[in-house]
Amino acid sequence: YAACIAMAGGVRVPLTLRAPSFRPDLDELRALITPRTRLLLLNSPHNPTGAVLTPEELNGIAALAVEHDLLVVTDEVYEHLVFEGSHHPIAALPGMRERTVSISSAGKTFSYTGWKIG
Repeated sequence: YAACIAMAGGVRVPLTLRAPSFRPDLDELRALITPRTRLLLLNSPHNPTGAVLTPEELNGIAALAVEHDLLVVTDEVYEHLVFEGSHHPIAALPGMRERTVSISSAGKTFSYTGWKIG
């Protein structure tokens, strides 16, 4: 999404996910948020690591989004390809439906990758 962010005039500020767990550090995320921050971009289930955010992690991210009045764009393209545990959409959390834009993919869900419509 780096090119899309740049084309929109935004500045990408990445939160590094570190091996072996590839879990977000919510204290580090909090430190990266400034008064100029407008949105958070989430990818869960994460590509390429396969990490799926836990309900606790999602609640922490949602609390930061509400506290700082941020929009959340969530890439959930692999939501139906979770092999351990469950996928939990952040939009289902209190206060998040109205501030979340979810991205999904019929191509990944129904094994039609490479087929494009429109």
